[in-house]
Amino acid sequence: TSWHIRVVYNLLFLVVILGRIWPSQNAGDVTLLTSFGSFFFIAAATAVILNVLGAYRVQLVRENILATTDALTGALNRRPAITELERLTDTQTPFAVILLDLDYFKSFNDRFGHFAGDAALFDLVRMSEAVVGKAGLVSRWGGEEFLVVLGGYSEAQGVDLAEVLRTRLEGEVQSGGDPITASFGVAAWTDDEPYSVTLTRADKALYRAKHKGRNRVVAASSKVEEPRAVDAA
Repeated sequence: TSWHIRVVYNLLFLVVILGRIWPSQNAGDVTLLTSFGSFFFIAAATAVILNVLGAYRVQLVRENILATTDALTGALNRRPAITELERLTDTQTPFAVILLDLDYFKSFNDRFGHFAGDAALFDLVRMSEAVVGKAGLVSRWGGEEFLVVLGGYSEAQGVDLAEVLRTRLEGEVQSGGDPITASFGVAAWTDDEPYSVTLTRADKALYRAKHKGRNRVVAASSKVEEPRAVDAA
């Protein structure tokens, strides 16, 4: 990798410097470094060490970004979302989650092409991140499904924010003049409940939003209606 090459280069540079300022015994020179040589060697060695550490740090940051970010959309992936859910439940911090899934996205890709679909996902993430801001995080949960984690939010507050996302999505993210819509399921964590149960309740609410006609927000605590057969998209 590039940082490994950088390390080798700096080590070779240090060897060259050492060879220049350490007199040769074969020539009958003294074996101790001169005062100037000592200073120069220490300065060069320090510069090399700092350079190597800087390259290593950059590499670590790059690897962390790749490990926690969805390559297509730039959104966080599941890993940091799960980490945040674990932190919230471990510290007994109330939170709400929003699961959203784009409506008829397969048909959209078939009609406009996958490049347009990828662009729509990218625009959705940018818009969602702008709306959510520092209140929580936006994660690509899988395919065209996204998860929003909101620390300190109640279910009612999560529903309000989901409605803002739904309205903004319908009004701002388009392709070929046609609006793109999504269905939303919202749930709030309850005391001592594993976060996986909270996610399951949000997923069921999302499924009900699809059954009710899509392009809507449904809270997990809302009245459950008898489901009708509906396409998964």
